[in-house]
Amino acid sequence: MTEATTPPLPAPRPVLAVNSQTVPGASAAQLVEAVAGAALDAVEITGELLASEAGLAQQLRERGIRLLGVSPTRDLHSWHWRWDDALGRALELEMRRAAEAGAAYFVMPFMEPSGDAESVRRGLLAATPIARQHGLRLAVESIGHHPVVRRLEELVPVVSSLDGDVAGVLLDSFHFFRAGHAVTDLALLDAVPVVAAQLSNSNGRPLEDLLGYRDRTFPLDGPFDVVEFTRELLGRKPTTPLVVEVIGDVANDGVAATGVHTAAVQLNDIMTAIDLTGAAL
Repeated sequence: MTEATTPPLPAPRPVLAVNSQTVPGASAAQLVEAVAGAALDAVEITGELLASEAGLAQQLRERGIRLLGVSPTRDLHSWHWRWDDALGRALELEMRRAAEAGAAYFVMPFMEPSGDAESVRRGLLAATPIARQHGLRLAVESIGHHPVVRRLEELVPVVSSLDGDVAGVLLDSFHFFRAGHAVTDLALLDAVPVVAAQLSNSNGRPLEDLLGYRDRTFPLDGPFDVVEFTRELLGRKPTTPLVVEVIGDVANDGVAATGVHTAAVQLNDIMTAIDLTGAAL
């Protein structure tokens, strides 16, 4: 008599989301309506949108849409190379606002071409108690075209030296490929938490000319192998939220409902391609 075997458990389904910069002209109400209509789970938003739209958090809660994370306003863009008391106070204000809105993490990107691994570490050490106070994680993001801790072999030692319950990597497919990485380099992330992954592609300009604020397309609309990137990442970090973030000319030319729908369709296509259940569209 043969023994009964237990069927394998299905792969966990990651949270599927869109970043508000993908539809830069949308109001809070338009963003929420489009996300709900596309049956996405969550959003990631800019600090500017959160500050200007007082009712956004309530609208998200009413529609059952999670707020994953908030990115900093321009007032905080020098955090990774020039920390002072005024910047610390501004960061506390923005983190408090994000926490009150229900965010899980606060994005810490290297938005200016200054600083190095040690200055980044100092900034993150200063930000850690503020994040802990507000129950937020720090989502640390390298920028592919800036010469500041732009590759994983530089970033991982910095993040791994911090409190892993607070600090983790925000992985961006555009910046990952723009920095010259191959998919096999994702193995470097085994040593650190990954808070979320932002998915986009490029418009095909030469790699050395690509700018993250100008040249992004939707995840399946460019030369980068975002499907294999996602497959490898989820194989290592299976519950990583996936967030479509398109910035630049393509996003600026779109409308809210179309941009969010395209994001949802492509997330579903990526999930299907790697044999994971996608969002119900």
